[in-house]
Amino acid sequence: MNLHLLAKAFALVIGLAHAFGTVAAAQDAELYDPAPPPNAAFVRVVNATAADSSISAQLAGIDFGELPYPGVSAYQVVQEGERVFQTGEKNEPLTIKAGNYYTIAVLGQGDEQHILPIQDSVSTNPAKCGVLFYNLSDQPAASLRVPSRNVDVIAAVNPGKGELREVNAWISIWR
Repeated sequence: MNLHLLAKAFALVIGLAHAFGTVAAAQDAELYDPAPPPNAAFVRVVNATAADSSISAQLAGIDFGELPYPGVSAYQVVQEGERVFQTGEKNEPLTIKAGNYYTIAVLGQGDEQHILPIQDSVSTNPAKCGVLFYNLSDQPAASLRVPSRNVDVIAAVNPGKGELREVNAWISIWR
């Protein structure tokens, strides 16, 4: 894996772990966001295009705003059904299913820009931190490794997929 792809994966995991920490167990309403409303899902957008480029994104009338690279929007409530995702001049049809969490990664540049919708796993244990790691590269597998411990926190994630790992505390994986 070249250094550019490694930096891209690392930057995204940091941003996504931080953003994902606000969404978890619905039973702890005072600490966490509630589960998606009936007939809806939570959707967020990741700008994984390239350094120094920003994107704007809309889905079903919801504006996710201007996202710098490597930007991650907050989760937004989107009603289930056939929806159209728009970024720049491109429109892509998506099927949103109720009760799910989705991350829509915007990849590539110019005419090669495309989206990758990923259904997220959700951390349900309020005593743990959920770390999501996405392989947004063209590599056959990517892993999130802690070099000081010589251990993979998340191993062998296939291209276009994401994996969740619950850890005791965010700081514990960096010591």
